[in-house]
Amino acid sequence: MEKKHLKLGDLVKPERLKKPEDNVQKIELGAKPEKIKHLADKMSGVAGSIEGDTDVKASEVATLIDAVKQSLVKELAPEKAKELLKTLGERLYNKDYATQGEHIKAIAGIKWEDVQKRLEASPDKLWSLNEMERTGGEPDVFGVDEKTGEYIFMDFSAESPTGRRNCCYDRDGEKDLKEKYPDETCNSNAVSMGALMGVELLNEKEYRELQELGEFDKNSWSWLKTPIDKRKKGVALRGSRGEEGVFVYENNPSLTMMIGVSALC
Repeated sequence: MEKKHLKLGDLVKPERLKKPEDNVQKIELGAKPEKIKHLADKMSGVAGSIEGDTDVKASEVATLIDAVKQSLVKELAPEKAKELLKTLGERLYNKDYATQGEHIKAIAGIKWEDVQKRLEASPDKLWSLNEMERTGGEPDVFGVDEKTGEYIFMDFSAESPTGRRNCCYDRDGEKDLKEKYPDETCNSNAVSMGALMGVELLNEKEYRELQELGEFDKNSWSWLKTPIDKRKKGVALRGSRGEEGVFVYENNPSLTMMIGVSALC
């Protein structure tokens, strides 16, 4: 990225994450209790403020993240984890992209054994990838972060992930929709949904890089991470592919569409 933004993951140190007690009730995978959604909304709101206001304390976000983590046990059952790792391993080398050559070049030096070890050591990351898979994103390795050495996973589903459609951009957009059009329905908002899944929305640069590997969103749209200055103007970015190429537009954040996301491990 051209400009470094403070990410939620940068604020949480491993020693701050406490494993839930044995008597903590585990929540069914995919469930979204109102309490957790409320915390995710607050977390995404504070994170957005940090990008535009350096006076906001990082500790406030860290506290909210801990609350979310304690409310939802982000760890897959052993059999589910094994199944997901098998799917991801096969997908790394076997998926047929429209321009497969560039993707193969990007992942040529990546060994699945190394990726698997990283994921097995990070149950929360594996949980996030399962959320991407469960909602229809078909996550696959996109490449390696040159600065951190982390493996980058992105959605590679050709069209909108079926489990993430009909979303406003953020909680303000969702609130605006409900106030102006009370009869309209939406499933949530992209920013809060991404925070709840433990992943990030693609920014415009990442979205265009993904589109170089194939043809995505030919019949759908994706919300993209919107710079805070643009969001303050009352718009949010969305991307799609047309007959003449890839397009990124400024849209009303209360419109409903899907989200495209990425994860690091």
